[in-house]
Amino acid sequence: MPCTRRSLLQLPVLAVVATGCASSPVIVGTPGDVPASVPPTRSAEAEAVATWVERFAALVDGLSLTSAAWAPDETSLVWITALQDQASAHLSRVVTADPVTGGPTVFPAQGPQATSSPSPATLEEALVLLTDEVAIGLPILRTGLTAASVGQDRLFHASLATAVTASLAPTLPPMEGGAAPAPFDDPDVSHTTRAALEHARALIRGLELGLGRLPSSDALSEAGTERLDAVRRLRNTLIASLPDDLPEIDVWQFPNDMATSAEILGAWAVLESNLLDAFGVLTAADSSGAADWLDLMLGQVPWVHRWSGQLPYWPGWVSPS
Repeated sequence: MPCTRRSLLQLPVLAVVATGCASSPVIVGTPGDVPASVPPTRSAEAEAVATWVERFAALVDGLSLTSAAWAPDETSLVWITALQDQASAHLSRVVTADPVTGGPTVFPAQGPQATSSPSPATLEEALVLLTDEVAIGLPILRTGLTAASVGQDRLFHASLATAVTASLAPTLPPMEGGAAPAPFDDPDVSHTTRAALEHARALIRGLELGLGRLPSSDALSEAGTERLDAVRRLRNTLIASLPDDLPEIDVWQFPNDMATSAEILGAWAVLESNLLDAFGVLTAADSSGAADWLDLMLGQVPWVHRWSGQLPYWPGWVSPS
């Protein structure tokens, strides 16, 4: 157990008493029993999440070890390596006493299960193995989310769910860097809903601006128009969730000048990622609707990818500005 400031301040006092109250070095007294150490415990939901995270990491390791059999190209090798790093980062948290804080291993991983190693013959078969495992894991992570009593734990599970969902795109591997889980006070639902609404509005404006500058023949136009309609519905959902008056519209600064197709694509990816992060904060803030916000957070993944965006190891966690 770590020393507290109070216990540290008491140590010198105890030392003075021990050395100053007797002239003889002989210690007189009856020693008490040494209290037994209390083994660490965790909830059934947390244990299930940790077990699945370990199994997923083992699957990714197995696919990497057998990569010669499924003959990945250079892009796929980069992807499976990034996936290993992400899975290792996730595993390093669920074996600790508090995954949000991190720290030393308290619940050691159980090691490989007595199942056969994966042996796909193609990239497509490797993807099927991962996709099937993610389908098993998402309900477990969702249960962990709904069982969490504080916002930081809800975001932890939502981030895991989003990261593994995003891991199924070999051309868009997870990125190292970005914020990692860290403790925070539960955010205010009203404030976070308003912030998410502003991100939705910014995305709408970015889509409108980009569509206005793209040639009608550009392949992005059709997808951008489809997305614009969907984000307007998301905006209406957020407005309906507001507990107070509708905020005024802000003036936004976009990620770039949005003057070319490449810049428009990059800006849309950033704006989609910002909205994903906003839904992540809402899962933390709104205990009564966290599962619904998680659905919207997961729904952002294909659109971040559609605009060639990549997600970090811990989606939804944002460094303080």
